[in-house]
Amino acid sequence: MQQFSVVLNQLIGMGVMLVVGVVCVKTKLLNEDSLQGVCRLILNVGIPMLVFSNAVSGTTREDLFGSAAVIGITIALYALLIISMWLLAKLLRLPGERGRMFQGAFIFGNAGFIGLPLILALFPKQGALYFALMSLTDQFFFWTYGVW
Repeated sequence: MQQFSVVLNQLIGMGVMLVVGVVCVKTKLLNEDSLQGVCRLILNVGIPMLVFSNAVSGTTREDLFGSAAVIGITIALYALLIISMWLLAKLLRLPGERGRMFQGAFIFGNAGFIGLPLILALFPKQGALYFALMSLTDQFFFWTYGVW
């Protein structure tokens, strides 16, 4: 039950941020150019610095090797996603290019904006390390299978 309340609090916080963003756009406090700048800052600077600083603070080699199962679990989950989305694309009879676009859209989600806050809230001590290890696998699949 404690994990449910953590997830619920994170989702409420995300909802509040979403409402603040909509209000800022509707009141023209932020325009298209400023939104692009804020997005680039968050994606290219904020998230990588947050993951790096949390992953290396107090992390030892033993922690790293002890968390190696995260990579295996992530590989297994991506394999399951790839197989199930490939089968679904075939079942829906999507032609070649459209089927690959369908797979890419459903296999590669938004782990940075949704997964990172949840992992950090659920596992405060090791969450950033888990996320960094998961991101290695995610990026490997994204830049190989995803590009295809």
